[in-house]
Amino acid sequence: IAREQKEIDKIVNQLRKDKENRIIEKELIEHSLELLTDEERKLIELRYFSSNRLSWDAIAMKLNVSVDTCIRMRRKIILELSSWIN
Repeated sequence: IAREQKEIDKIVNQLRKDKENRIIEKELIEHSLELLTDEERKLIELRYFSSNRLSWDAIAMKLNVSVDTCIRMRRKIILELSSWIN
């Protein structure tokens, strides 16, 4: 029984560490999103955080830009976020 308890404690401790790491990652991502321009943040929200995922055409219409501009913005955002997060 003591051996089983040690295994359970080990798993619980690992889960706690995982949870702490995920909280830190979440805060880092939230902070990074705050560094984006309003238009960039709106693009990310429309594409990835809306209840129904919008197409690039729909996003372009909402932002009043072309689809190509949306795609370019997305690439730029990814590069910026990856440099801020890493």
